[in-house]
Amino acid sequence: MKISGFGLYLKTESGENHYIENNKDLFSFSVSEQKEDGVIILRGNLTAYKRIEPIWLDIMVSVELEGLSFNANGFQSWSESPLMDKNKKMRKLAGLPGKLFRLNNFGDYNFNKRAAAAGSAYSHLYLDLFHDGETNIFFGDLKPYDSYTFFAVNYSSGLVTAGSDLEGLSLDEGESLEIFKICIVPDSETWFGILNIDMLPAEKFTGWTSWYNYYTKITEYILESNMKSLKKAKIPLDVFQIDDGYFTSVGDWFEPNERFPGGMKAIADEIMEYGWTAGLWSAPFVCDNESSIFNEHNGWIMRTPKGRLQEAGWNSNWTGIFYALDIYNEDFREYLREIYNTTINEWGFRFLKLDFLYAAGLHPREGKTRCMVMSDAMDLLLELTQGAKILACGVPIAPAMGKCHYCRIGGDISHGWEDAFLKAIHYRERVSTASSLGNTKSRFFLNGKAFLNDPDVFILRDTKEIKLTKEEKDMLFDTNISHSGLVFFSDNVSGYDNTMIERVATEFRGYRDNSGKTDEPI
Repeated sequence: MKISGFGLYLKTESGENHYIENNKDLFSFSVSEQKEDGVIILRGNLTAYKRIEPIWLDIMVSVELEGLSFNANGFQSWSESPLMDKNKKMRKLAGLPGKLFRLNNFGDYNFNKRAAAAGSAYSHLYLDLFHDGETNIFFGDLKPYDSYTFFAVNYSSGLVTAGSDLEGLSLDEGESLEIFKICIVPDSETWFGILNIDMLPAEKFTGWTSWYNYYTKITEYILESNMKSLKKAKIPLDVFQIDDGYFTSVGDWFEPNERFPGGMKAIADEIMEYGWTAGLWSAPFVCDNESSIFNEHNGWIMRTPKGRLQEAGWNSNWTGIFYALDIYNEDFREYLREIYNTTINEWGFRFLKLDFLYAAGLHPREGKTRCMVMSDAMDLLLELTQGAKILACGVPIAPAMGKCHYCRIGGDISHGWEDAFLKAIHYRERVSTASSLGNTKSRFFLNGKAFLNDPDVFILRDTKEIKLTKEEKDMLFDTNISHSGLVFFSDNVSGYDNTMIERVATEFRGYRDNSGKTDEPI
């Protein structure tokens, strides 16, 4: 295994230029290699001779790849992490659907050159090359809060290329900066030992969430009915979480809609009377075009480099296109402070599912890379949520490590096994039970090291909309119990028979007992 070279992209007056060797007029770049006890640490240092703006760095390492496979770890929570080997290719997102439904914004498609190139198989943050289930070589990023690093595997050339997204940085004349740091180690445990992440204090728990049964159609009556059914069934529960559907518009989190006439404090009080922690969903970094933010505080919306409103995506459950908000706008930050002070201290919700978080870091800003911006966003949430437990969702994995209590590690499950259309257009962030289950297994080693893993919910009910087979439902249930840091479901247990109630109650009791869980709220 040896370093085979580097490639550096810089932004220049004539556009983007690629350098494959040092340029005496612009920069010098050097890679240092430290070896000790089976650990190799590579550091890349860039020195500017004139003011430069790096965009991307590639470091090529020769590796014996014969017989090795890897899971191509996706960019963010929802991104698929498929098993890859020399016979498989990673396909690029289909152009027209990607643009029409703004799918490009959900992943790394807009800035990762490899995401736009068919056949280039890569893994974000780490690369676990294994044979027969045993790790042979493990590459790990050691600067997870500074830049997004991707490990591309080329079986034909025998090269692993570590690429880092540096766009947003600038170096003045004479300035030096370490822009790259990875390790090559025997296993993930060694990587985590070098990273030395301070994981936030969190414990395993069980919970119920409204989303995967009622979606945006929730009402006070529906939630109260489910609380009564759960209590009657004596299913051990720690959290009762209200998901999307309680507010008037995306971004207007202060304002419950007409289906919640009693207000959010009243329903949180009711949840706590049952002995559960009250949980609430929000998406702090986005708004839609019907929100008061969009119509009264348009300056809070992030702008593209060309000055347009930054679209964050498209959602059929909302008003279609939704927009990214500017975490560096002081008025918007104060608005979020008021939102979470109200949510936590006035309403009483102490478990917060924070979703669509990727939107904060869609492009580099303030002299920072996308990853640095996203890290700032996570730090902001930790400050504003005042110790309430955070479940981060739709978030890039690297800057989430050590900055949330729980993290979704797969896409949303669905009522069926797979979305054939979204899979056919190679959309990696798709709603897919199959993809979600695969991530639950491949990302399990993160559990208890970076955060506690949220594998998404299981489904056991047998209502008409459910297309999963009994075997698929059983696999989902068993895997979530054995590979998670929390276990949620959305079924109305009034439709369960006694056998199903006892099955869930027994597994939940065992899950909580194994974590040392008491009946005290989290």
